[in-house]
Amino acid sequence: MKKLKKVLAIAATLIMMMALCIPAMAAEINISNAVEKQTYTAYKIFDVTTADLDNGEKGYAYTLDAGESVIYRIVSGVTGVTLTPSADGSVYNVSIENEAAAKELAKALNEQKDKLTATKSVKASDSTVIIDGLEPGYYFVDSSLGAVCALVTADSAFTVLEKNEIPKIEKEKVDPKPSVSVGDTVEYKITVTAGGDADTDYVVRDTMSEGLTLKEDSISIKVNGADVASGNYTIKETPDEGDTFTIVFPKSYTSTLAKDTEIVITYSATVNDKAVTGEVNNQAALEFGDSSSVKKVTTYTYRFDLKKVNKDGDVLEGAEFDLYDAKTGGNQIQLVAQKDENGMVLYYRPATAEEKSAAGFVSAKLKAGTATIKGLAAGTYYLEETTAPDGYNKLDQRVEVKIVENDGVSTLVEDEAVEILNQSGSILPSTGGIGTTIFYVIGGILVAGAAVAWIVRKRMSGYED
Repeated sequence: MKKLKKVLAIAATLIMMMALCIPAMAAEINISNAVEKQTYTAYKIFDVTTADLDNGEKGYAYTLDAGESVIYRIVSGVTGVTLTPSADGSVYNVSIENEAAAKELAKALNEQKDKLTATKSVKASDSTVIIDGLEPGYYFVDSSLGAVCALVTADSAFTVLEKNEIPKIEKEKVDPKPSVSVGDTVEYKITVTAGGDADTDYVVRDTMSEGLTLKEDSISIKVNGADVASGNYTIKETPDEGDTFTIVFPKSYTSTLAKDTEIVITYSATVNDKAVTGEVNNQAALEFGDSSSVKKVTTYTYRFDLKKVNKDGDVLEGAEFDLYDAKTGGNQIQLVAQKDENGMVLYYRPATAEEKSAAGFVSAKLKAGTATIKGLAAGTYYLEETTAPDGYNKLDQRVEVKIVENDGVSTLVEDEAVEILNQSGSILPSTGGIGTTIFYVIGGILVAGAAVAWIVRKRMSGYED
């Protein structure tokens, strides 16, 4: 009998040891419709134990460790949530009156979640996130986007639906023309569409290429056609590094925006003297939570080369031109000669508004030989010769130059430099000149002189006889 008792004791001990080696059933929370790159975090609020009831249902008991804690301070202030001390005072038994009280608890936890200790965080790589390896409990689930804010009981597996969307950004030019000239003003529009239930700042970063200059007083921010109150956003006096301007919409404002609410930001920029050829870019980025979205608008400037030649194709120096926007009349395009440090002309470009308004400004003449004109929008232009090369006739009408759109490539219709031909003529006939008359006069004088000499000799000869 004693041996049997000893064997049973050993067996019981082994069973207990085996039981200790079996891990407790882990719980998990599944996030469906997750937003890629967002971080989903579970915070354990209460412990939970379960039991199978006689009626076939499952019973749940929620507890919070007794004593002062961050969770206790948050939970005890929520109406509809009751904390009852256990008989031994080691825990509080927790009850939540209804779904409305649960929502108030979720709101309170969300407002102070920076004080909570995260149990586990997972970053979404696609539309499904699994937060696994959790102890059974009552969890507050949140994302860096701030769109979940759910309370769930995780005793095996529980699925939470991400019901909201990420905010969106769109960027466009108000005037859709694909090209511009130096000195033009370009208007832009950014539209931020709220995702709903935001719990994060929206940060709008605008970056312009060096060929654009922001008109700082042109920034306007509206929702539904009405100005957004200045207290609901901040335009940083010193933009973040790389930004032309930075606008921050705090979560205290974004959390009030219904899903699909559009924040419309409009502003303008001038095309400056650095936008002489190629792309002029304006990029807008929206940052929210752990993610960002970028949109870019590209505008182009063009160039053409001018070559002054004779009928043999030889380059002629000394010609001068003005540039116009019409075949006759029209507006002269005011130009500036861009020079190197030695005063040599590199190219010509349209003058900016500031240059044109400066005292004593005079439009530069296009001087050819060869010349390059940069910083023009696509379109049709006209060259008027004001000075012809020495020995050549000045053109009697303007010469058309057509620049066509070609995905930003500086291209003329023939894809070649504009060649302008000057003709030289033969010497013109003249009237009223001295011509050969002088030779006849001199010859007549010589003949008359010879005759006089002969007569004189004859007479002197007669006297001698």
